[in-house]
Amino acid sequence: EDGFELQLATNHLGHFLLTALLLDLVEATEGRITIVSSIAHKLGRIHLNDLMLEESYDPTKAYGQSKLANMQFAQEMSRRLIATGSAGEIPGLRRARGQCKNSQTRPR
Repeated sequence: EDGFELQLATNHLGHFLLTALLLDLVEATEGRITIVSSIAHKLGRIHLNDLMLEESYDPTKAYGQSKLANMQFAQEMSRRLIATGSAGEIPGLRRARGQCKNSQTRPR
């Protein structure tokens, strides 16, 4: 056990670390970084005084926090890439096939 709250570690910290380790290679090859989040980020709040939620753990709160961390990371990554001249953008919400009203509808 590494001491990290499981959802924060799985949904954010691992991806954050991998991105940091690969960033130079991605930029050198003009690759892309895709950060996947969830609408649940709107329910999230970063609990700076209890980041691992040891004082008041709730699975929904933990998930929202991890997804908000994804969104904040995406925004900061975009800002930094634009500042260095690399392309950086946040394309916004995309609907997955499972979220469409019927299976014949294409995601927008």
